[in-house]
Amino acid sequence: MLPSLEVAMVLPGAVGVCCTLGDRVMRSPLRRSRLDRTLVVAPSVVMMLAMGDLAFHGRSPLVMPIGWILLLVIAALLPVVALRRDSAARTPVGTAMAVHRSLTLLLTATTIAAMGSGAPLSGAAGGGHQGMVMANPLVALLVLGIVAVAALTLWLIARLSRRVGGSRVAMVEAMSMFGGVVVMVGAGM
Repeated sequence: MLPSLEVAMVLPGAVGVCCTLGDRVMRSPLRRSRLDRTLVVAPSVVMMLAMGDLAFHGRSPLVMPIGWILLLVIAALLPVVALRRDSAARTPVGTAMAVHRSLTLLLTATTIAAMGSGAPLSGAAGGGHQGMVMANPLVALLVLGIVAVAALTLWLIARLSRRVGGSRVAMVEAMSMFGGVVVMVGAGM
């Protein structure tokens, strides 16, 4: 893999972790317990570590791909658990951010599974888009997931930019997590 592609995979994950840590909700010790903070930060950290391991170690990652898939799926549950624990975060935007975090983690896990399945991610098994989906059914899931997360990302950006005092950090987090998934999917294809 090209060094610039490796950096392009890991950089959005690092930005996402920084945004999650820097969000004003995270900085308020009165609003969140240590467990609540961990539930919000851990998914971003797991996503960044998985992307970094697979980007920099390629064919011989430190953790087997199935391990990353399991960790990412478990981590995808954490934003929803955090949302259930924090009644103040159950706003439309707070709920959408939790769903966004979960979906990006599931897309990352699906990308790793598709890359490790042995079937080509590109249209090698037939002609056009139909051949691409037939070659690996996970690709269809990836395409649907990317469309869903893209729509959710645009909705979040629109809502946060209209809100007075809207968190620019949350906007950057949403964009960086989506960007990281897109780069990872592109690298796998």
